[in-house]
Amino acid sequence: MKLTVSNEERATRAENALTFYEDVPEANVTDLLADLRHYCDRAGIDFDGAVQDSEMHHAAEKQEG
Repeated sequence: MKLTVSNEERATRAENALTFYEDVPEANVTDLLADLRHYCDRAGIDFDGAVQDSEMHHAAEKQEG
């Protein structure tokens, strides 16, 4: 299992997830976020907490390069 993932690989994973949506990038991101909210509701995950954690991860990952 690969332990280190580059920011380019992270962006590619997100891009791959967006292939299930229409060809309107901003709307695709909004739809994916809404779908993730539905998933979190079903799974009992705090979506807003995950967003806050993701902001910290993103900031740290940007500094890594």
